[in-house]
Amino acid sequence: MKKDVLTQEEQLQQIEGLKSFPFFHGPNLDVYGFSYWLYDCLTRDGYENIRPNEIMDLLLELAVPCATEKGHIFEAPILDMNEDKKWFYPEGKTILLHIAPI
Repeated sequence: MKKDVLTQEEQLQQIEGLKSFPFFHGPNLDVYGFSYWLYDCLTRDGYENIRPNEIMDLLLELAVPCATEKGHIFEAPILDMNEDKKWFYPEGKTILLHIAPI
């Protein structure tokens, strides 16, 4: 397992960047964005055999039975797409999941 060793300054920059990323839209979690962010964190910690879509699938597998029953999950287009967001949202949309099923 290879770990990226971040300096304290790089860690602080990463934390500041996370503060500005809107994982929540009201009471809804941006599942794509969160999954890709978590994937990035896990790979920096040395987990190499995991993919962003696997994280998203696991999260949805836990929440979807309750979420679909209550109408707490839906797809939403990304309205302000730019080059930076194409990495998080390759399809130009995300899945929003209400926090209640989580």
